[in-house]
Amino acid sequence: MIDVCMNLQQEPKLRRQMNSHILRRRPGCFLLLGIWICSVLGCNFSGRDRTPPQIKLTIQNTLPIERLNVPIVLTLEELRSVASDFSFDIFLVNPSQRGPEIHSQTDDTDYDGKKDELIFLVDLAPRETKEVSILYEPRDGANYRTPLTLEFPKRTRSGIFPELNGFAALESESIAYVLHDDGSTQAYGKRKKLLFTIEPHFQNELEYRNAVSPELRQAFEKNGVGLSRNITVEIQTPESDWVIIDQQSKQKFSVRKEENQLNVYNAKELSIDRFIGRTDGAYDDDPDIMTALTPSHGLIGCGGFALWDKISQGLIAPTHENDYTRVLSDGPIRSIVQRIIPNFPLNTGTIQLTSTTMIYAGHQWGEHHIEAPGLTSRYCIAAGVPTDGYSLGENATEGWLWTRNQPALTSPPSKLDMGIVFPPDRFETFKELVSTKSDTKTYTALMNPSDNGRLVYRFACVWKTDEIKAEADVHQFVQFSAADFRTPPVITFLPQSSKR
Repeated sequence: MIDVCMNLQQEPKLRRQMNSHILRRRPGCFLLLGIWICSVLGCNFSGRDRTPPQIKLTIQNTLPIERLNVPIVLTLEELRSVASDFSFDIFLVNPSQRGPEIHSQTDDTDYDGKKDELIFLVDLAPRETKEVSILYEPRDGANYRTPLTLEFPKRTRSGIFPELNGFAALESESIAYVLHDDGSTQAYGKRKKLLFTIEPHFQNELEYRNAVSPELRQAFEKNGVGLSRNITVEIQTPESDWVIIDQQSKQKFSVRKEENQLNVYNAKELSIDRFIGRTDGAYDDDPDIMTALTPSHGLIGCGGFALWDKISQGLIAPTHENDYTRVLSDGPIRSIVQRIIPNFPLNTGTIQLTSTTMIYAGHQWGEHHIEAPGLTSRYCIAAGVPTDGYSLGENATEGWLWTRNQPALTSPPSKLDMGIVFPPDRFETFKELVSTKSDTKTYTALMNPSDNGRLVYRFACVWKTDEIKAEADVHQFVQFSAADFRTPPVITFLPQSSKR
């Protein structure tokens, strides 16, 4: 068992981090955490030294580019291959160097009522190898058998929202996607309003998470914003982006370093619930509301999908007859929606098709997993983006398709970028398709699933992102996105040398 009543000189870092959990959780969690510390894990008043069981691993970025909020997904099977007594009942993902615990969650991806995946996010510098430890309570050693999940700030959401005229929706802090019955995906952007600017020397306070100084407080008050004494700072991007959270008033402010000043905005938040009931044409000054970026329906839409029949040269859209949807995850850093079509009609018969869409915190892209066992080589999976004569880029070798400067359905109209990245070894050809019902044009990548009918690709709609201005910026962004998709970090368990 993990002994959190150990001598502070023996395990000071773990003790400080677990204490920091207690200080940050809302009052309703204090009793449960007290039970965990004193009853579940067993305080060692005799002074015996106990080392908490842990799994150590390294995460290597093999690319010469910085990668932020990289999803690390570990299955329960993988973790138990290293530590057979590992349990999801109580665990903590801990960085090797001094710092706060890493936000994490567990998911039940096969819907059997048991957690089977651990997910957390890491930032990786170019060519960096980072070490992480997963401290845990052995599955045969816990006195308290109800799993204990520590709360982290919620940065993603998923759910079934028929009010949005789709079967489900997902969102991160930056983007939202509504999934429609016909396979199309509609993108929604999030507006934010510039409140005021502050001097750049305040960056030191934000970067090192120091207490908010009287000077910074005064800078906010001069601009009509009062801050309580209960303030926390979250680093979104080191030396660039921060979020100031007023725990008392529940206000959030996004601070961004731009040129020689710090700009303070209303922070983008999860907004689906506030958007329900609105229409595409409803615009106002609410900086947190979502804005429709693409049409509500259409041929495939932004990263949506359909099947392509090579013989009849026609698209076969998903059917909503007898299909069903389930939310696999609605977590702080990853949310997942799954749609199952038991009898997908084809000219050669029927198959079962499962469409699983997920979104991660800190990202504007979504990830789509399609499983269609029994799909013959007569059919491809078509995924793409709408285009009507706007700038288009494609690269079959690197695995990406992108549109540039397509006007969004905003008021006034603004520009956005949309695209997909896909596995190059699954690619067959690019093809422009036109819907006979709506005359909507879509440029697609036709892809062949693996032998067991699986295909994974990512899609993104990027709107009002300051880093993406010129054509060269777009090209670099797409190249980096494709490289990140093709080349996941190398995970090595220690002291074993087995790699994924």
